[in-house]
Amino acid sequence: MSKLIKKPWAKAVRCLPNELCRFAIFSLGTSKQREIWHLDNHLNVARVDGEETKLELTYVGKELRQDDLDVYLELLHYARDADISKELSFKRADIMTSLCQPQQSFYYDRLLNSMRRLSNANIEGLITRKNNGVIVHHRFNFNLVDSFQYKELNGEMARTWKYRLPPELIEFFTENGFARIDHKRRLALKNNQIAKWLQMYFSSHRKNNTYAIKVETLMELCGSNSHNLRSFRQKVAIALKLLSATGIATAYIDKETDRIMRK
Repeated sequence: MSKLIKKPWAKAVRCLPNELCRFAIFSLGTSKQREIWHLDNHLNVARVDGEETKLELTYVGKELRQDDLDVYLELLHYARDADISKELSFKRADIMTSLCQPQQSFYYDRLLNSMRRLSNANIEGLITRKNNGVIVHHRFNFNLVDSFQYKELNGEMARTWKYRLPPELIEFFTENGFARIDHKRRLALKNNQIAKWLQMYFSSHRKNNTYAIKVETLMELCGSNSHNLRSFRQKVAIALKLLSATGIATAYIDKETDRIMRK
């Protein structure tokens, strides 16, 4: 049996590999037009050198955003105690309820579009993990969703959708290799994209300031389309207040270094 982890995580959280939390695989975009990256013009998401931290990550596909991440977190959640070498399924009504969305055709179509983007979202590169204290590097190349089926034989949209996840994901879900995201609190962030991105970023790091980043660095990492650092900084400040109000994290922008510091 191929499982993501030995013991399934709690119902109240959603989990995602650290590498997908810290970069622009899932961006802050909100415009109608989405970027598209092709094989000959892929997105260089990240490259980190160092034996213990080596990371390579490139992306090909249509731009993924926080709404796509919401769906992907649910797909991983449904699979947390399943054999991912087999076909998985979820009820359309259940995912709508979990995401606090109405069971209406508009939202079904949004779900379908997210599933299409995820099934065509290719990531390639190298990650580093520890196995019994030994540094291990894993090369990978897969789509975030292997395949999915949403239609009945008569062509009507089914109430139960089927999907497959890539078995390579198991290499990502090692101890300390993934983040635990509070689902209820994420929902409370509503449409604040920066707050949502920061929640998963903070969740992928220990609660200290070792990895405190500058606002300008954040603007690059999260895939923001903003070209105005001052304006972006103001939006980050608003997002940090929301993170504090929802109990996710208490952080502030240090005036001297412009780094986002956690308390």
